[in-house]
Amino acid sequence: MKEAKNIIATRVRDFMQQHQIADNARILCAVSGGIDSTVMLHALLHEGWHCGVAHCNFGLRGAESDAEQQFVAEMAAAAGLEFHLQHFDTQNTAESEGISIQMAARKLRYEWFATLMQSGNYDYLALAHHADDSIETMLINLARGTGIAGITGISPVSGYIIRPLSSVRRSEITAYTKRYRIKYRNDSSNNEVKYHRNLIRHRIIPLFEQINPAFGDCMLENMQRFAQAERLMKTSTEKMLLDCVEKDSNQVLIRLDKLPEGAIENGSLFSLLRNFDVQASYAEEVIKLTQSQPGKYVNCGKIQVLRDRDSLIIKAKKSEVASEYFVSNDTRLLTEPLVLHFEISRNRNPEFSSDSSIAYLDYDCLQFPLVVRRWRKGDRFMPLGMNGFKKLSDFFTDNKLSRFDKENQYLICSGEDIVWVIGYRIDERYKVKKTTKQIFTIQL
Repeated sequence: MKEAKNIIATRVRDFMQQHQIADNARILCAVSGGIDSTVMLHALLHEGWHCGVAHCNFGLRGAESDAEQQFVAEMAAAAGLEFHLQHFDTQNTAESEGISIQMAARKLRYEWFATLMQSGNYDYLALAHHADDSIETMLINLARGTGIAGITGISPVSGYIIRPLSSVRRSEITAYTKRYRIKYRNDSSNNEVKYHRNLIRHRIIPLFEQINPAFGDCMLENMQRFAQAERLMKTSTEKMLLDCVEKDSNQVLIRLDKLPEGAIENGSLFSLLRNFDVQASYAEEVIKLTQSQPGKYVNCGKIQVLRDRDSLIIKAKKSEVASEYFVSNDTRLLTEPLVLHFEISRNRNPEFSSDSSIAYLDYDCLQFPLVVRRWRKGDRFMPLGMNGFKKLSDFFTDNKLSRFDKENQYLICSGEDIVWVIGYRIDERYKVKKTTKQIFTIQL
């Protein structure tokens, strides 16, 4: 039987070769001082890779956190490695952003890692997730609700992030440290079952092992099969992206009339939605929109999904901005809430463009400062070419604006009058006439 050290070293070497990671690659290793990251670093160094060490002190466990920091610093120094250290006020970040401690820690460390990758000129970031972590992640995702991608475990490679221990079991890592007397630090929080991952590790998985002692190996085989199915689904989804999806800088439009038959029933639409950051917990509600009336929508965290006439529209929620913006008669450029250019010129009977992104107005009819604002219920104006007033809501319906378009529609107003529904129509009363002396031009 091979020694534990050689088994893990061989797995790491095979991993690096499989993913075509060059021998001279610079690898930043995230090392907490715990058993997994310590073994990962040891194995990479044993196989000859150039490594740097990054350690995060989240300041959550007082002296214990400081002792881990010192341990990793000394380990890096003994091996002659570059050592990067960062202290975080994790508690304050969690409270200020209204997220959990775990989410705050994740956010902080990945942002810092990204900075280090550039400043340290590293090629890869190595994380110490192993096969048992992947099983736990699959069970967490199942408990929360997920698509097929969520039951394939943790990806061995994601961009510049690599996980060299992906195929190594926790028992093999433990045997490795015992045989070669490798020191590491125990994080006391790993035993607290208030955290979901620890609850699954210490309570749930042992129950499954009572049913099947080879539960871990069985789950790893299952995840391989799930990954194969996910790849087939991904191929189908990529074809749907070409046939059914229209994208621009502001939104994603999924044409329901172009979805292949059975896309809802076979999970293809679910998989497609996941490509656009619709979380699994929201996806079923979004899918129900396909059977609803136009105008209904689902809030999905940072995005909204709207049912339009023959499509689903996915759009990021906009942060709240000022309710009104003012334009004086000497303003030439406005950058918020949208970019507008202003110009005053004499009326020399110019030829006007038919481009709806340009408005030509009678300067002397305007009351400054003009106001740029969103439309409101009850707003009305006299569309160019008409003699009577029209409600904006009816104007929007005639022009087939989606609910998202309506919610984000801005107006330019002079006093109480709407002079331009930006991007659509000016008001008849403010058009340029033969008697107009000066023209006020606004370009979107």
